[in-house]
Amino acid sequence: MNLRSLTRAMMLVVLICAMATVATAGEPVKVFILAGQSNMVGHCNTHLLANLMDSPRAEDAELAKQLIVDYDKVVKTVLPKMKALQKQIDALVEPTEKARQAMLKMGKDKESPEAVAKKAAYEAAKKKVDDLAGQKKELMLSIQYKQGKNVHVAAFGEIDRSKQATGIVGPMAPGCGSNAKQIGPEYGFGMALEGKIDAPVLVIKVSWGGIAIDTGFRPPSSKKIGDEAEPAPAPGPKYQEMVKTIHNVLSNMSDYHPSFDAKAGYEIAGFYWFQGFNDQFGDKPTRYQEHMGNFIRDIRTEFKTPKLPFVIGVIGTSSMAKGADYATLSHAEAVALGKKQTAEHTVAVAQRQAAALPEFTGTVTAVESYPYYDYAIVPNYNVWRHRFSEWNNAGSDRPYHYLGSARFFARFGYACGLEMLELAK
Repeated sequence: MNLRSLTRAMMLVVLICAMATVATAGEPVKVFILAGQSNMVGHCNTHLLANLMDSPRAEDAELAKQLIVDYDKVVKTVLPKMKALQKQIDALVEPTEKARQAMLKMGKDKESPEAVAKKAAYEAAKKKVDDLAGQKKELMLSIQYKQGKNVHVAAFGEIDRSKQATGIVGPMAPGCGSNAKQIGPEYGFGMALEGKIDAPVLVIKVSWGGIAIDTGFRPPSSKKIGDEAEPAPAPGPKYQEMVKTIHNVLSNMSDYHPSFDAKAGYEIAGFYWFQGFNDQFGDKPTRYQEHMGNFIRDIRTEFKTPKLPFVIGVIGTSSMAKGADYATLSHAEAVALGKKQTAEHTVAVAQRQAAALPEFTGTVTAVESYPYYDYAIVPNYNVWRHRFSEWNNAGSDRPYHYLGSARFFARFGYACGLEMLELAK
């Protein structure tokens, strides 16, 4: 073989090896970052996801199919038992309330035989309801939920307080909320991506309760907004911790996704922000829009992603109207009322305005949260103090945490995941 032929042969071998390397290389891990305050942390009890099967919104059944293991079997076996128990509970509500009112009417005369008898009657009636509600909860707890195959999660911050340093790491699943039995919007978000992205996905969630963008999350570019006399330090401490945590994960990707290929690397594919409650007070709302714009620009600069898709979850905790009888409203009527309630909400307006800035066209979107609020359980919340066992099967927190409703957090997380996919196109 002459020198020219030998050279050609060697070049062919090199080319074949290079092609083989490209063919066998893995896909880059798509990284989505989730950040915010307590409603991103998540204060919703996981077992409440079962309520998606029994909802006034027809589309919740479709969402339940995406999340519940052996959905068809559960609907045929578990759901009828849940409904039967609820029917028994509902039949006892009126007599139990009558017994409670009769006891309360005794006033200060709590020692008389009549007062003791009425208290005993109420406690007996309440025990029947509590026992039935307990049985229903056990059924709800028996339901299993799907885990991500492509989608994994690494959750940090105010997440399962006993694991703050190491975080919660593994396949996307319920249990990444403020404790290992709670969720935020990350589960719905992650499962919206599952099966729709032809690559491994890592969701990095970094969140803490009670943090304002005006202070703790203040971005580096917000040195001074308007006529602030004493601006908070920029960047804020939680902004710095968030960025540090994300970089630490990105530097150790093999610890966070089993499909990570060092040769293929990763791609930061989107950022989902859900925050705003602590910026409602004083003069903070006047600065929110500028902070939000700076936050997006600074995050993009920090992670070298000039067109990073960005979803802003618009605050909707003020969507409940005082005095409204939600027991008589349809879901559509409740949503219309929520829209009216939040139309001029100062932080919500600022979030919408930030997303609408011309420079963000096509890469930033604001997703309203009030349409996903679980208005159906508001009547339960109004009487939770003396009907706690029933409330425990409907919600798990106050209105500022969207009643701790799994319907809300699953709905809203899923909706924001779909919006993220739209932006990614």
